[in-house]
Amino acid sequence: MRLLAAAGVLFAACARGDGELATYSRHGFEVRYPSDHVVHEGPLEGAPADADHGQVTISDPHDAEGASVIGVAWRRVDGSKVETDGAIERGVDGALAGAERADELAITRRGSLQVLDRGDGRLAYRSFSGRPPTDDDTVFGVAGTFYCPRSERLFVLVAAGSHWRSESSALRAFQRCFAPLRC
Repeated sequence: MRLLAAAGVLFAACARGDGELATYSRHGFEVRYPSDHVVHEGPLEGAPADADHGQVTISDPHDAEGASVIGVAWRRVDGSKVETDGAIERGVDGALAGAERADELAITRRGSLQVLDRGDGRLAYRSFSGRPPTDDDTVFGVAGTFYCPRSERLFVLVAAGSHWRSESSALRAFQRCFAPLRC
């Protein structure tokens, strides 16, 4: 699925601390992000972002290496297939594979797959750690997929960064930015 490959472009991290959060609210969904970060909305597969598909990266303008951003990609899908074919669960590993290809990140550890029924949709995610080829720092992160039945969209969510020192700190940032996701 091309949406999952696009998630590699979104390889990123959410918030370094407990600062103020802003809300990105366009195309019928909302996510939270650090208020001092910059939003970049882009096309998915060459088409401009709209309610059916697109991608957003939110980056820290003070981070010259680009290690502090969050990423979301979305696509409208046939909901009957998503619920029956395991696309939500498979999407997590697809997001990690996309991150490995796009960012040349060598994933060294994958946490166990977690699946939550949020009431407004299902979220699957797993923590991970890896090494970029040009840096000795370990990157910690979380990759997830969320299916929203109301809007029939599949979201790929990636948060990662070398500034975190553990997968649990990456998970806290992932939850902080994506738990309030509204679709």
